[in-house]
Amino acid sequence: MYLARKHTHAGLAEISEHFGLKSHSVVVAAQKKISTWRDQQALLNLSAGACDVEEALRRVESALRVV
Repeated sequence: MYLARKHTHAGLAEISEHFGLKSHSVVVAAQKKISTWRDQQALLNLSAGACDVEEALRRVESALRVV
């Protein structure tokens, strides 16, 4: 949802609908969560190992470019 907001012109309601949600508030909450993680330079435990949020976002963005 964070990347959908970053890379598209879709509104909150459209993104929430795409993800099968009833309310745009979940999209807002997800966006705030990622922003908080970025501000805190949080580490995420992924299947490929731990990495910071910026690296995780880069990995997803890179994978999306390939598709």
